[in-house]
Amino acid sequence: MLTQQRHEIILKLLKEKGSITVTEVRDLLDTSESTVRRDITALDKEGKLEKVFGGAVEAGQKVTAHEYTVAQKNELNCDAKRKIAEYAASLIEPDDFVFLDAGTTTAHMIDFIRATSAVFVTNAVDHARRLASRGFKVILVGGELKSSTEAVVGNQAIRTIQEYHFTKGFFGTNGVTRRSGCTTPDVNEAVTKKTAMEQCRQCYVLCDASKFNSISSVTFADFEKPIFITDRKVIGYEKSKHICSAQSSCRHRYHCSWSPISHTHIKREESLICKEIVCRSGTFSLYLSAVCEKRLLPDILAEVLHHAVHQFHVLAGVFQGALTDLVSLINAGLDIFFREAETAK
Repeated sequence: MLTQQRHEIILKLLKEKGSITVTEVRDLLDTSESTVRRDITALDKEGKLEKVFGGAVEAGQKVTAHEYTVAQKNELNCDAKRKIAEYAASLIEPDDFVFLDAGTTTAHMIDFIRATSAVFVTNAVDHARRLASRGFKVILVGGELKSSTEAVVGNQAIRTIQEYHFTKGFFGTNGVTRRSGCTTPDVNEAVTKKTAMEQCRQCYVLCDASKFNSISSVTFADFEKPIFITDRKVIGYEKSKHICSAQSSCRHRYHCSWSPISHTHIKREESLICKEIVCRSGTFSLYLSAVCEKRLLPDILAEVLHHAVHQFHVLAGVFQGALTDLVSLINAGLDIFFREAETAK
């Protein structure tokens, strides 16, 4: 195949995907990696693409292969990360089996998680330590520890993750674009993230607005696959329904709307954690998390309440006509709950 023909194929593929790797171009053209690298270098010099580690991206994209250390990342966009993390943590329900990816934004989630009966799997040593110290059941994935991000990666980690089936997964990313999807600098970390996502019923990517329109070296998820939780509206992505701001409602085909307009905070000194019931015409959400440290209530009553909440989430968005009855049932249950708690006290 002539050089010009190879160049045309490379540019066409790049236009379709937004980013390419040397390996996929080698397989497509049935040629050597050295030939592909020379072609990419030549096209980079002509300004037709931008060469990155392991491949190329479209010209004009903000590209970085640099990986900050955890200590450095902890100093970046702290307020935005905590805002995102608090919202993400509110999505975890009592019976969830959660994959928590390594990263500084996912780390902030641990401070806000209230669903104490949820079970967590993580590939971050510090995440596991902090979750365990808060009393959560946590499984730490084994494998190779990457020093810069403190993430456990490699074949052993992948094999372990493939054994699980998660209800929800929360992930970090270094960059997001429509064409390149979610990207990260390290191929081993990318494969670990991709494997975990494949095992999740719902995938959430936590990233502040600065990461949009940035590309790193390796793609681990298509743009349409996860729900993105960010700190504010992102210019150019307003029509993407699977991107939600931590300050606004999030609507997605796999997830109920979250649109809080009022809160009922119920607190029994240090024994109970907040419960919140939120209703709005046309959209609704329910977040109810109750923890009774001294087991003041009969188990059967706690089970009834839990079942009612579970049914609310299952039916939400499908049978809106049942909303009023369900809320009435839960409110009645809560009245009994606290009357019994007061009596037991």
